[in-house]
Amino acid sequence: MRSVFVRFCIMQGAFWSFQAVFPGYLAAYLMANGFSASVWGILQALNLLFCLLGSLFWGAWIDRHQASRRFYLLSNAAVGLLGILIYLSSGMPLLTFFLYPLFGLMNGPIATTLDAWVIATFPENPDAGPQSRSYATLCYAIVMLLSGQLISAFGYYIMPIGLCLFLCISIFTAVLQPEIHPEMETISTSRELNAHASMRRKIQELFGHREYVLLALAMLFIAMCNAPINNMKVVVFRNVGGDIRYLGWDSFIGCMCQLPFLTFSRQLRRFRAESRLLLGILASIIYAGLISLARTPNMVIVATIMANVNFGLLFPAMREITENSTPHALRNSAHSVIDVAYGSLAGMISCVWSGYVIDNFGTASMARIAMCIGLVSLGFAFLIAQRAPKQIGHIKGRIPAPVRIVSRH
Repeated sequence: MRSVFVRFCIMQGAFWSFQAVFPGYLAAYLMANGFSASVWGILQALNLLFCLLGSLFWGAWIDRHQASRRFYLLSNAAVGLLGILIYLSSGMPLLTFFLYPLFGLMNGPIATTLDAWVIATFPENPDAGPQSRSYATLCYAIVMLLSGQLISAFGYYIMPIGLCLFLCISIFTAVLQPEIHPEMETISTSRELNAHASMRRKIQELFGHREYVLLALAMLFIAMCNAPINNMKVVVFRNVGGDIRYLGWDSFIGCMCQLPFLTFSRQLRRFRAESRLLLGILASIIYAGLISLARTPNMVIVATIMANVNFGLLFPAMREITENSTPHALRNSAHSVIDVAYGSLAGMISCVWSGYVIDNFGTASMARIAMCIGLVSLGFAFLIAQRAPKQIGHIKGRIPAPVRIVSRH
């Protein structure tokens, strides 16, 4: 089954390479075509609203039909088509405002689906998800760096070329992956799925677990600390004298600092997930504080290192806490809700005000507000740590035998 894991790593790398070359530079491309920071903020808020709706809808659909591969193939093809149309519509703002939210509807749930697919395939190895995601981080870092240099040298047409290349690799690899057969789930899981057939009962079941609710709130507020800075990073660099080349170096250096945390997630499991959660949130607060003090592009890059330390600690921890605090049958829905809180919802709320604050009061004011929001998340993380059992996580094997799976080519 190592070949299955290797294909998952290729899919992670290809999908996040696409995220680097297209969504990663979309803000710069649209601003080069006349969009202001405020208008981009509103557009991004709409995109993230549809990411939220898509994550909730598609997460429940995948749980009901056990259709990770089917959704992955459909969504990759859809975002490829929509991405090309968005690139071509940059001179027509109304059309862009129609297409970009649809892009979010299909693009938002993909990363969660892929992560949950890996976890479901290797249920006895909690490190399989972070280990496969480390390839995503590596590819994202390299492609962000190369894309910035290529776009600076040759122009933005690099974006659709990269989109087609990486999505084709992602789709062709996914076709070879086996789907988890619904009949191969345990009897108890089947009963859980039947018992939670309605969306309303699923939501009630998920939010009946207090630790899970606290995690969702912690993720929401720490993402509201990160999102204003990340979504406006092009403007942040512009305000301190940087250009698009710095954006590539910023992502590359930051991701390379994140990579060891994901690669050695198995070793880090010696420490409680709740402790890693606290440290990750502290790193985000420091990130916002450094951005508020930044006066040169290099200072922004130094601050970004802390943002990637944040994700390197938070990602495995939030996946682990989610798996331990929710029913197995609601796995995709549970991860989708956390990702909605951490990504779509927080980003949507932040984008509404961050562009206005930057345009009228500057980057430092936006970063100070973000830092205060991060302190709220820290409070929720302390509550999670107090409620958690006082035990040290044990290390499990590298890649054990997965659940029984059948190919549906």
